[in-house]
Amino acid sequence: SKCEKKTSDPDNCYSKKLKKEVKHGELGKKNCCWYGDWEDKSKCDKKPEKNCCNAVEAKCEACKAGVTEEEVCRTWVIDSSDPFSYRSRPLPGCPKACCKANTLECMSCAAGVTEEEYCRTKPDTMGCPEPCCRAY
Repeated sequence: SKCEKKTSDPDNCYSKKLKKEVKHGELGKKNCCWYGDWEDKSKCDKKPEKNCCNAVEAKCEACKAGVTEEEVCRTWVIDSSDPFSYRSRPLPGCPKACCKANTLECMSCAAGVTEEEYCRTKPDTMGCPEPCCRAY
């Protein structure tokens, strides 16, 4: 039976007994709200379908897995054994993982700039080319 009262979301139901709107998937004593209809409680044991994007990027992978983007980024493992696999490269939308060593490569990565840009701002960094001397 469709809910009698208009709700803020078409998937929600209105409970006359509780005198309030009930969200999709919420359980009552005998039934549950399922896409705008009151259904048998067993129906709500199923997870609602998610409309996740199909792109291989952090937000889509997180939606499909039912976890946060941070969790997907933290657990994403790059597998270089198959260069054509989507897992052979970093996941778009995740922050770039930088090494922690005190090297030009790691420090420029952490700063989010190229090695050349890093050397322009910090020319005394080990690994940067020696500045030319200027004769006066």
